[in-house]
Amino acid sequence: YRFFTDILGVAPLGELLPDGSRIKPNPQELVRLGGEPRDRNGLYSFQLTDEMREADYLDQIRLIAVDHLASEEVYANETYSSSPLRPALYAVAEKRFPVSAVDDRGSDVLPLIRARDGRYPTDFRRDRILGLADPHTLTLDLGEFPDSAPVALYLTGWVFWTDSNASRALMGSSRLRMIPPYLQVRDRRGQWVTVIPDMGLPSGTNRTMRVDLSGKFLSADHHVRIVTNLCVYWDQIFFTGLAADPEPRLAELRELPLAAGDLHYRGFSTPSSDPEHLRPDSFDYVHVMGEAPWNPFFGHYTRYGEVDRLLREADNRLVVLGTGDELTVTFSGQALPPVKPGWKRDFFLYVRGYAKDGEPNTAYYRTVEPLPFFEMVNYPYIPDQRYPQTPEQQRYLREYETRPAHLLIPPLAPLR
Repeated sequence: YRFFTDILGVAPLGELLPDGSRIKPNPQELVRLGGEPRDRNGLYSFQLTDEMREADYLDQIRLIAVDHLASEEVYANETYSSSPLRPALYAVAEKRFPVSAVDDRGSDVLPLIRARDGRYPTDFRRDRILGLADPHTLTLDLGEFPDSAPVALYLTGWVFWTDSNASRALMGSSRLRMIPPYLQVRDRRGQWVTVIPDMGLPSGTNRTMRVDLSGKFLSADHHVRIVTNLCVYWDQIFFTGLAADPEPRLAELRELPLAAGDLHYRGFSTPSSDPEHLRPDSFDYVHVMGEAPWNPFFGHYTRYGEVDRLLREADNRLVVLGTGDELTVTFSGQALPPVKPGWKRDFFLYVRGYAKDGEPNTAYYRTVEPLPFFEMVNYPYIPDQRYPQTPEQQRYLREYETRPAHLLIPPLAPLR
């Protein structure tokens, strides 16, 4: 196994915003796996590990095989946004690359965004507050195409995230504020006009977001400018158009049945981090650390063992992982037909769940509870909402949420 990406970044629980409100989690995402997964005797297995100081709450996991024309690539809208997006797939028959790409210093960064190669435009000054930088721009010239073309921008990258502590610091600052990426185009006078106030962010490490530009251009000038003060790193940017329907043509979607799900303690993969935060963190699955870097939250987690029946349906019966836990999920592909000549097969993982970090300004950052549920307006619950009290939900709590947290790091001995 090797590290592929992180999940649940679209569904943070209790995370503080600079205005004092809490981020509303979007508990659904599609993760593009491409053709990476390889089967063993018709079975596809994945390891979901909790490497961070957080609790993870998984409601449903599905593996979807998408057979499509080899001349196309299929993407999901892997976007973290203040306006949650419905998971969807999009076909790309022809990638078109910008004619030019320059940063706010006037540097040519086109070579850095043409290929997914781990090279990013990084020439902006990072602030002392986690995840913030000086305001910076990326200006793309998309060249010539008909004004009526249904253009979509695809941006692959990653984010060095802010957190609740950064938001708390911003609440007391008159100089700084958080500026999520917004997109501008030029009007007929050549002035920049904001047409997408919140463009969104990649939802995880090396994820691809889709931005619909159809009808957004205000002139024949097809420059676009992305403005933000967040630490966003773009690996590849291309655009599509000239196709009326972005949905995969002739694609065949098949869901693979979940064959097994096993929750157990594993420990922590050896991390690889760039001290300058110019590369995303990675984790070496093969080498497990000898010591735990942190303790789990207080409270009760899902008992170890078989948990596949909790993951098949979206029903608020969560598999709750603590730091150092691992969930092995296995799907059966034995019923998949051979790939047709001239076609290819990609895989997408549908995940429904939440994550809560252990930062002091995150709500309930010390405890597993209160548990999230799909119908909640936000987290923490609003005053007139309660955790479901149905007999089925109470039975689930009695049967599964029975494992108390155990210290992984012993407390310091008192001085004598």
